[in-house]
Amino acid sequence: MAEKSGSLEGVAKRENWIELGEALSEAMSQPEYYGLGTSSEVLQSVANIKGKQSDSLKKTVNVSAWLKQNYPDIFAAKPPWLGMTLVMFLMKMNELDPSEAKKSAAEVFAGHSGQVALKKKYDELRKKRKQASNSVTSAAISAPERAQQFETIVTNYFERFGAQLFNTSHVTIRSGKVIEPVSPDLVVDCADGRRFAIETKAYRSQVNRRDIIGTLGHLALIEKLVPEILMIVPEGSAYDLRRMNYLRDKLFLKGIRFATLPEKRAERATDLRVSE
Repeated sequence: MAEKSGSLEGVAKRENWIELGEALSEAMSQPEYYGLGTSSEVLQSVANIKGKQSDSLKKTVNVSAWLKQNYPDIFAAKPPWLGMTLVMFLMKMNELDPSEAKKSAAEVFAGHSGQVALKKKYDELRKKRKQASNSVTSAAISAPERAQQFETIVTNYFERFGAQLFNTSHVTIRSGKVIEPVSPDLVVDCADGRRFAIETKAYRSQVNRRDIIGTLGHLALIEKLVPEILMIVPEGSAYDLRRMNYLRDKLFLKGIRFATLPEKRAERATDLRVSE
């Protein structure tokens, strides 16, 4: 376990990316220790100290957590020569073909495979694994069916990648109806006790200001019951997430984040794109 420094500056000073990911993950699991309300605030605070984007540090946390879960000996050793990009490619390969990823990992950790060779393997594997979608085209289904289909895709995504996304050993996905009297679509309960509300929105070709304000009002009510909320919309939907981020900040709704996910199918953890 990373040693508590008493300040986020102590977390930010880690030079080894594995150490940084470990320390930041621990800090994000207990924001109150640093006088903050949410894990997102912890992430942003460390990003500000280091002069980096929060998305970049979030990636460091995710890759470090994956290494810890899958190769604990390497994680414990924290070899300074092991670049994060190498491990990130192994993580992506593991999502496509765990067996091939394991073989490549052995070569990487033995020092027999570099970034160029590993990327080539990843690209080949991705090409080989690419499948034509056999789902029904969006135009052929009704709006309610399309909304339900997207919520199912979101649920499946969190079942596969939720633990990695929220930096925990495992997650439990529940119906949002366990929250009353205002319910989100889904609830993600983490092994470490944290809870996240997930709100999904179906594809829309047009979204006006009244729609946005109404959505933010609904999320604000949920935030009173669950401090961290992630609203997910399909890629290509008319929701302006940058505008929603701006209005969220103006309304001091600190625990709400917005993201997109492919409407047909999510194959990789990185398919979820959080708007910061």
